[in-house]
Amino acid sequence: MTNIYEIAKEVSLSPTTVSLVLNGKGDQYRIAKKTQERIYKTAREMGYVANVSARRLVSNRISVYPEVALLWSPTQHPNVLNNFISILHKLEEEQQIQPFNVTIYPFRNGALDELEFLLTSNLVHGIIIPPARDEDIEYLKGCSYQVPAILQYGVVEGCYTVMVDNEKNGRDVADIFQARGFKRVGILEPGYVSRTAMERSRSFIMRCEENGMTLCYHGGEVQTTEMSRSNLSRYGAEMSLDLLKQKKLPEALFVQNDQVALGVISTLILNGVRIPEDISIICYGHTPDQFIVWPGPGLTLINYPLEEIAEKTIRLMSELLVGNPVKEKIFVCASNIEFSDSCTKPADWTL
Repeated sequence: MTNIYEIAKEVSLSPTTVSLVLNGKGDQYRIAKKTQERIYKTAREMGYVANVSARRLVSNRISVYPEVALLWSPTQHPNVLNNFISILHKLEEEQQIQPFNVTIYPFRNGALDELEFLLTSNLVHGIIIPPARDEDIEYLKGCSYQVPAILQYGVVEGCYTVMVDNEKNGRDVADIFQARGFKRVGILEPGYVSRTAMERSRSFIMRCEENGMTLCYHGGEVQTTEMSRSNLSRYGAEMSLDLLKQKKLPEALFVQNDQVALGVISTLILNGVRIPEDISIICYGHTPDQFIVWPGPGLTLINYPLEEIAEKTIRLMSELLVGNPVKEKIFVCASNIEFSDSCTKPADWTL
């Protein structure tokens, strides 16, 4: 097995420098980017595998588990990470999976290529990639993966995918609005660029047209800048003021993010709009525990199957880490519709 001393000899650098770079400390010790890239490239070509066992022994840990990289962007829902770690811990405690450690690697949406050293090497034993932008998916199609990679959205050759059917989610919202008898409807985008939201929007708009409904409002569709989750409710409040400028409100509105919906609903209520009497609202997202203290009407939503996505991803990674063959490449998890006060269930609705 190739070691850092052999790599150091090949690149004519000290073993210390090579070790710092391969342990992710190149920037911390101000090692030039070109030098880091040369070390990573040589390590890949020489088949270097990080000595995870040695690291564990140094830290006095007896158990040695595989290392899995979990990529993370600022636009991910805050509950995704907590839920993932919680389910991983539960499955490990119950001895239902091969235990593995998770290391978080932050990335900027649209700049996944900055983690090329990780994606195309064997520095870890597995990689999990959450929903990413179009340009990230296109970039991933050209990667040469050395370890199992699981996407939580998008189909890329060489990777496994655990996802939801976003187009079906968009159609379902339009069908609910039709079943309620609405003729004038609108949609509000999430406030950040999202390929998954674009798919829901496209299918929602097409089904509205098929159902004979008029799309009289489409807000937020030109948002292009990165937005943190902490700003989403404020964004929803700002967009609801834009909505109030319309001569006539739509009868129903599809809001593409649950936290944006909170800002929308609270601002509409403050301006005398009744929910759902004046406008019915369905949002997309996940209902975390903090929504219990929300004083406004309950949210009707297309519920992102957070727990199912996480558990399927974890179980799949566990199978791949122990070398079990997995023939199926794409796993689709169903999204539940949870009806509440903001848009009541149609009398004859079945799905």
